[in-house]
Amino acid sequence: MKKYFSTILKIVASVAIVGFLGYKATSNDQFALILNSEKKWGFLALAQLLVTAGIALSFIRWRRLVQAVGIPFSWIDSLRIGFIGHMFGCISIGTFGSDAIRVFYVSRENPEQKAVALVSVFVDRICGLIGLLMLTTLTIFCFRWFGKSEILNSESGFLQSIAWIALGSTVAGLIGFSGIFIFPLIQKTRSFQALTRWRMVGPFFEKSLEAGVVYGKRPLVLGVALLQSIGVHVFLTLSVFCVAIGLGVDHPSLGDHFIISPISHLASVLPLPGGIGGLEGFLWYFYRSISGLAENSVGFIVALAYRIEILIVAILGVVFYLAGRRELRSAIRQQTSDREA
Repeated sequence: MKKYFSTILKIVASVAIVGFLGYKATSNDQFALILNSEKKWGFLALAQLLVTAGIALSFIRWRRLVQAVGIPFSWIDSLRIGFIGHMFGCISIGTFGSDAIRVFYVSRENPEQKAVALVSVFVDRICGLIGLLMLTTLTIFCFRWFGKSEILNSESGFLQSIAWIALGSTVAGLIGFSGIFIFPLIQKTRSFQALTRWRMVGPFFEKSLEAGVVYGKRPLVLGVALLQSIGVHVFLTLSVFCVAIGLGVDHPSLGDHFIISPISHLASVLPLPGGIGGLEGFLWYFYRSISGLAENSVGFIVALAYRIEILIVAILGVVFYLAGRRELRSAIRQQTSDREA
């Protein structure tokens, strides 16, 4: 019962957020003006290419992390599995999302490496998060030395706090992430050795830490993954900016978008169906705050157009899914039986 209540609560939250923002957008003339205005289709097409490239680069990053722990993994498989996972991540309202898909496919070919596959996905997620924060921090420092930012110069203490919280989170994240380099020491402790002897979870913990030790011994792999993560969010930020240009709306500068977009994408990790609601809410707030107009709903409209482009990318996942749906059915049955057990 708790499982269904949690799912219903997530759906209600997403519907409430998007519904409220949609009401605010349609209650003034902005929505109709933007809808009927002449679009710059070249920029919208460029935005589609950029968001597709950014998402694809995240799959390539994950491939490198999988290979680092000794699991064979081709470019084609990383893109195929990644796009299928992206599709499920867009439509998921429960716990069976993109990460479960990725773990299933890798462990299906390597049944003894399920724990290692899970660790690779976890490290991939952490690299993506830290890369996002690093991009925001680099932008803040560039503004401090080389330019002006409407966010950093805003009279809104909340806007400035968000920017500096991102800076602090970057430092904390990098310090925490460096903890992976002490895994070889943890592996030798008596407490861990005792944990590995537990009947049910011992082998899982042992293989998971072994994978962590491998990453700890390969700092170059982790460094490249962080750089690729920054690249991912550069593509996504440029995509959001091109959407704003393509719609022909008044928008913040490109520099400010390098603060706005990563933080808004961070909101997408909130436990909402498909991440819907967080990105829209933050873009709406940032655009409105910078313009100083309480009725400005441009950010929400830009977010909706950008969300459509993300869903278009999911079509690639649909194609791969239809080509191998029998495998996906098996994965869903396995995940369902695991939850019921």
